[in-house]
Amino acid sequence: MTLLTSLEFENFEKDQLESYLTQLQAIGIKNEQDFLLAEFSTLLSKTKIPVNSLRQIETQILNSSHVDCQLASELFVKENSSRFTLSTGSKRIDQLLGGGFISREINEVSGPPGAGKTQLALQMTGLILVQDPSACVIYLDISRNFCLRRINEIIHHRGYIETDIEVLATRIKYSQCNDVYSFMDYLETITIQLKKWNNTKLLVIDSITSIFSPILGVAYIKGRAMMYSAIRTLQQLAQEHNLVVLIINSAVGNHRNLERSTLNKANTKPALGSAWSNLPYTQIFLSRNQELIEYDKYRRTTIDCQILKSHRSDIGSMAKVELSQAGIY
Repeated sequence: MTLLTSLEFENFEKDQLESYLTQLQAIGIKNEQDFLLAEFSTLLSKTKIPVNSLRQIETQILNSSHVDCQLASELFVKENSSRFTLSTGSKRIDQLLGGGFISREINEVSGPPGAGKTQLALQMTGLILVQDPSACVIYLDISRNFCLRRINEIIHHRGYIETDIEVLATRIKYSQCNDVYSFMDYLETITIQLKKWNNTKLLVIDSITSIFSPILGVAYIKGRAMMYSAIRTLQQLAQEHNLVVLIINSAVGNHRNLERSTLNKANTKPALGSAWSNLPYTQIFLSRNQELIEYDKYRRTTIDCQILKSHRSDIGSMAKVELSQAGIY
């Protein structure tokens, strides 16, 4: 997703082009995606830009989306030279994933409410920061489930008892958004900010469901186009900045099963449908088991973790993990 002001437009005088871009920004057209998704008649009626000039802008935007070719061997060396594997903080989940989540990739954790999705995101956030004193985490809290106290509890139970959570929190770039439009604006913002935030290891989006599910139902074609645009931007960020992108997604299916937070393989699946499921590189599904374990006066809940999509692990492979005050083991 590229800002219009960052593109090079030919056949326009400088003052003329600045006037056109200012008019487009005034009606909310800030980047190439906004321009291509807008109705052409709307652009004509709400600006004083001549139709031929609008057509020229459209043509140059489309032409700028070219594809560069390179040798596959060069691409392989480039992509793997600086990649790293980020542990989830759970040995069993790491084993399922072949070590953890890989940088430069989009990863999804889905499941019913209460299955431990946010717990895993908070756990990874805290452990990255205590293990790497220079690391930063970007956390987009759409579902309002972010809890600094919970991060503190997890890292203290993991042995980092002298860690000052307030100091740790200065390396968490925390934001909120409410709808797809503020979400797209947020992606545009961090595209710029990431150039300033050194050693950012993880980008968490919790959760993507409430952003795209409303528009996929009402305006399916436009909603899907915006979803694909968002993923392309996230992929670009992951590649350019060597990030692990972790997206939290809900589940849909039998309502009774969702309330009880159990996995019914026939009826329960990640939300947003098949159009979305093709986009992440890795997908794991968490489901809360009925089994409760009493251990040292603490309650532990067992959780089933299943690989739904992976290039490195066997699809369908599962592991049982435990959720306690120390997070997910």
